[in-house]
Amino acid sequence: MKILKINVPPITLMTHHAAVFSIITNNDSYIPWVISNYLQLFRDRYTTDFYIHQHTLVTCPWLECSPLTLNEMRNGNLIKILTELIDKNSYIYAVVEAYHISSYRFSYQKFSFPHPLFFYGYDNEKRIFYVADFFYEGKYSYSTASYDEIHRSINCEFDFWTKGGIILNYLPNINYSFNIENIKTSLKDYLYSNNKSKLYRPYQYFEASDSVYGLNLSIEIAKDIELLDDDKVLDIRPMAMLVEHKKVLLLLNDYLYKNNYLSHNFNSKLKPLYEQTLLIRNLLLKYSIKKDKDLIKRATNQLISLVEEERTIIEMILDNIKVLGPGQAT
Repeated sequence: MKILKINVPPITLMTHHAAVFSIITNNDSYIPWVISNYLQLFRDRYTTDFYIHQHTLVTCPWLECSPLTLNEMRNGNLIKILTELIDKNSYIYAVVEAYHISSYRFSYQKFSFPHPLFFYGYDNEKRIFYVADFFYEGKYSYSTASYDEIHRSINCEFDFWTKGGIILNYLPNINYSFNIENIKTSLKDYLYSNNKSKLYRPYQYFEASDSVYGLNLSIEIAKDIELLDDDKVLDIRPMAMLVEHKKVLLLLNDYLYKNNYLSHNFNSKLKPLYEQTLLIRNLLLKYSIKKDKDLIKRATNQLISLVEEERTIIEMILDNIKVLGPGQAT
């Protein structure tokens, strides 16, 4: 039996974000990295997410990633491969067919649902892996999957944009180099909805021409909310992303103020922004149960109003940021 250390992740929008933050948040050293990389948002024809020019698993400085191919898993002793990796203190992020895993209560033996799963432990006596994902009602949680379930979920045929897995090794002694100019650039890109994807074209896996960025994305989400009706299934993830983005803004303010990059603490403005965004998300969850059109109207109007409030706050933060010389940050 072995269970690797994990932490409650501050960002859980998707499995790859949640997996990264489950590993690296042993202390606050990750904060400069997250506030440098999680300020911009985007939507393309495939997804709505934080804009990071490469996959989070690849860009995170505290993770060493190596591939675990589908052929390796299918042609070898799968359970032995996974347990031996965990014995070496490696976490595993692998695509499985959730149809075969009972922890996925919504899809188990009902319909195909290939999805990445995060492995952080095992118990040979109970013949289970300790795993994490969005198992029920869109909440990131921790559970178990039997050896037989994992074997079936990887050795069956399924259709997903990627297959196989990634071995994740934690590198605790990495020092991240914080750059306040990068923060200013990212905040401006978010504020003015700048599309910088062309700068990273070699890394892109999507078409950038039809993408939406930054604050404009909130306006697009408001339009989507307004069009909701009884025939459309509510996708709460875009609104959940906005909630998590406001968490990042709170982390940003706290870090910059404590380290003398800000002369004013904007917590009194950013916390209500977070709370109002959370309230809109909850209105939508309530709508998914009651189908009350008045909830849609309230959510739409509040989100549009919130965009202007946020615009003003971001402008104030940018005006207040001080560019300090070496040794001036505390």
